[in-house]
Amino acid sequence: MKFTKTQLTTSLAVILGTLSLSTSLTGCSSSGSGSTPSSSSTTSGVITGFGSVYINGVEYETTNATIRVEDSLATESALAMGMVVTLQGSVNSDGMTGTATSISYDDNVEGIVLANTIAIDGKIDVMGQMINVSADMAFESHVPGITMPEEIVPGNVIEVSGYTAGDGMIFGTRIEVKSATYTPGEEIEVKGKVSGATATSFMIGTLNIDYSTATLDGLTAPIADGTYVEAKSIEAIDTLTMTMVAFKVEAEDDDMDDSEGSEVEIEGVVTTPVTDNTFMLNSTIVRYNSDTEFEDGTAADIVMDAKMEVEGTYNAANELVAEEIEFRKGSEIEVDAFIDAIGTDSVTVFGKSFTVDNFTAKDDDSDSDVFYFDLGDLAIGDRIELRGYFDDATSSYIATRLVRNNDDSSELEIEGPVDADVIAGVTTSLSMFGVTVDISAITLTSNIAAGASVEFKGSYDGSQFIATSIED
Repeated sequence: MKFTKTQLTTSLAVILGTLSLSTSLTGCSSSGSGSTPSSSSTTSGVITGFGSVYINGVEYETTNATIRVEDSLATESALAMGMVVTLQGSVNSDGMTGTATSISYDDNVEGIVLANTIAIDGKIDVMGQMINVSADMAFESHVPGITMPEEIVPGNVIEVSGYTAGDGMIFGTRIEVKSATYTPGEEIEVKGKVSGATATSFMIGTLNIDYSTATLDGLTAPIADGTYVEAKSIEAIDTLTMTMVAFKVEAEDDDMDDSEGSEVEIEGVVTTPVTDNTFMLNSTIVRYNSDTEFEDGTAADIVMDAKMEVEGTYNAANELVAEEIEFRKGSEIEVDAFIDAIGTDSVTVFGKSFTVDNFTAKDDDSDSDVFYFDLGDLAIGDRIELRGYFDDATSSYIATRLVRNNDDSSELEIEGPVDADVIAGVTTSLSMFGVTVDISAITLTSNIAAGASVEFKGSYDGSQFIATSIED
């Protein structure tokens, strides 16, 4: 039986609210696996699904887990797709299921949008914190008329989760539009590393924090540069001086167990160049060596903004010594389509099959609003938005994100790299990731080179996509 998010809010509150953190786990998983769990470890990554919770490709049973959101006890229904969380627990020997003992979530910034330059550089400025917006990030809006990040305007209040080194640059994994405008008295907050500190102020990103009258929690003035903090305010920021007056500043803990010998798994992006076999993944120092195993890449691929997952153990120098580094590929294909077929681990759209696995972010934005949404909830003919890429190693197409939407009569979409050169005024049909696109009804103003990404709107006749317009 499936439940809506509203129904689960009530039922989970009753169930989870009566349970406390279990220190002795049986190792049962939601898939019924009888595998013996490994030793306890810490995982940091993005939520990609519920059933109970999928993080870094593992389905974690959460029945006895303590869940905290912004340091307050919560239920699983308070978690959402795209949130970067820290999980304590264990993984079964199958590597696909596990048991969580605790999950914690803290946003990176919740505040007032100052600028939206997605069309120019793919970024949104939220109180001096630059949000890098990607095609794979989760999005939710409580404001009518805002249905995508591009529609966010200055003055909107949004909450952002993502990867960061705490320096004011955030690689967004989730944006939630909270309100159209800020109301004085509402709490806004920003997290990051202190820089330019004085006895009464410091910087996070390009935002100046005035803490001269703030309550300090776990801190003493003057706050030292490099300290990771959360600053809260109930006043609109002064945009002329880029100053936020804080009523509270507290030391921020990422809940990671970074003591020597601790086993952890972190997903994120590279935030510093490699130096002497070390680099920063988010805000964690990672060291690799000759014993480190690389998957889907090599050490040469450790470059700024590269997305990866690192498994390893902390040493005495507080470095995460990598046992395995797995590179993650971003989406290069996006379609808005009706499902042609459904397999045990795949969906077919426009005649092309995409593998759906534990790493695929799955969400239900249809009226059904299923919280524990998975492949089994889909039916042929459902309208979905799917993003993915071609995996050279397996010669298959992989879905990175799958969202079910309401069926409507609006045009379908296909976006991705073209397979061969397209000559304006000559070419009437082209191929994109093996899908034939009829472009005879549109006029191209310039040639399209092989490998260049382009987006078309139109319809699908069962054998080819009929383009009616091309997007800039």
